[in-house]
Amino acid sequence: MNSKTVQEKALRWWCSMVQSRDELEKQGIRPAPTRYRAELKRCAAVDDIVLTEGFRALWFSVADAQEPDADLDVECLAVIAGVLAYVAVNGGSSVGGAAGKVDKDKSSGKPLVSEQRFYKLLHVRSPNDLLRQLRRLAQQLGHTLPVEAVAADIVKWFDEKRRLRPGRTDQRVVVRWATDYFRAAAAAKK
Repeated sequence: MNSKTVQEKALRWWCSMVQSRDELEKQGIRPAPTRYRAELKRCAAVDDIVLTEGFRALWFSVADAQEPDADLDVECLAVIAGVLAYVAVNGGSSVGGAAGKVDKDKSSGKPLVSEQRFYKLLHVRSPNDLLRQLRRLAQQLGHTLPVEAVAADIVKWFDEKRRLRPGRTDQRVVVRWATDYFRAAAAAKK
């Protein structure tokens, strides 16, 4: 699956569910029915997501933009749809950076997401666990995550899980998440 295409289509799909009609009209995007997002939010597992109309809208959008013989990963797109249904605001530059950001209103100086909670995300092993942990992260961050970065990171996570041999450690998505998390936390302490 082409990560860049998935990012672009996921952002457009997400916008159709959360932005106002006026904003969508300026971008030439048709608004999605409100039930799409509601159905996706109620789904507890990847298999449930695949059966929703909201997921199919994303699936067909990505499929139409791919080469005819390109492989599309249903589970990957389902996790993207399930997580983005929990995102209300497109903000931040990275998943790890958003989680490691320190709340300026609180004097604790601790990241918005605790290290313990963040480690749970870093150690997920299944698509359903990834879905659950990224949804929790979105909730903890006030439903604000970088939409395109989330889509790209989920695609990379699935690519890494399906490889026979792991890639270089410093290029893995969980290492990037951890680096961004601790960088953001450290920058706030300066």
